[in-house]
Amino acid sequence: MHRFVIIGYGAMGIWHASHLSGSGIALVAGIYDTDPQKRALARKHGFQVFDSMDELLDCDAEMAVVTAPNDCHMLLSCLLSASGKHVLVEKPAALNEKDLALMYEAADKAGRLLAVHQNRRYDRDFLMIREVLRQNELGEPFRLESRIHGSRGIPEGWRKEKARGGGMLYDWGVHLIDQALLAFQDSVPQSVFCSMYHVLEKETDDGFFLIINFSDGKSAHIEVGTCNFIPMPRFYLCCRSGTAIINDWRDPCRVTKCIAFREEDVMPDSGGKRVRKIMAPRDELTTRSYLVRPQTADRFALLRNFCAAAEGKEDLLITREQTMAVMRVIDAAFRSAETGRQVVINTLSGAEAGS
Repeated sequence: MHRFVIIGYGAMGIWHASHLSGSGIALVAGIYDTDPQKRALARKHGFQVFDSMDELLDCDAEMAVVTAPNDCHMLLSCLLSASGKHVLVEKPAALNEKDLALMYEAADKAGRLLAVHQNRRYDRDFLMIREVLRQNELGEPFRLESRIHGSRGIPEGWRKEKARGGGMLYDWGVHLIDQALLAFQDSVPQSVFCSMYHVLEKETDDGFFLIINFSDGKSAHIEVGTCNFIPMPRFYLCCRSGTAIINDWRDPCRVTKCIAFREEDVMPDSGGKRVRKIMAPRDELTTRSYLVRPQTADRFALLRNFCAAAEGKEDLLITREQTMAVMRVIDAAFRSAETGRQVVINTLSGAEAGS
């Protein structure tokens, strides 16, 4: 089995330790955290614990998971790559595109893998949206709305600190951007407009609204809020010949497909005058509604793929190009929020201000 070390034993470090231990394909070779209390907790949970980062780097485990605060990802990943370890880093992979490029450069130089743990590609709600798109029953999609609404604010600790990579764009935003780019994977993101909320927090964004415009006319509307006591739908997908909606991640996806654009196409004209009903609700004469049920996801898919890629048996599911694309959108979103302007994404070298 593949042997992993874990750097950081907070909430995600504990999750990864449990996930690896229960996978049947990997085991935890050791854990390090700068906090003595967290090292003590790891020992209490039965794991080997390193007393220093140097000790971890010198161990013979061939793989590492980075779950430290976001501002530490770049340095730790480069050190781990240089020590000969394949690196699986929590999202966001880095705080900007420049740092992410340095991380890949270090991995390439060492001949090691670098991958980002975008596990929410396997959430049941997103899998249903992908299934609707795969079925292609609704025609060409043109807008995807994706939201996460909560009402408990930002978690305590470093996630409230801007310098450490706190805030919701780096938190849930990374996942939702990755999902949107994957949903419209044949489209090229061209520009973004982002506004950030500071309802309860002044230093970091405790919510944001982001529009990603694609070169073929599609758009993704992404919103994260932490002071929303009535959440809006999790997903809303608009296509030329139908609509799909998921109100809550626990619900099935409800789909309405247009089977006749006009009532005249399905019923004869009585000869009387018709009242124009341009915005009137549809009925069963012109539409058909049905449910798309959630799929059973392989919760170890990313881990299994990472291990297979390290053996040279598979390509990484989460590619460098995808990870860099997400980072470019994030960079552009921060620039947009700062300037109050739309920002054009340069797919080769980052983002530049647009009109």
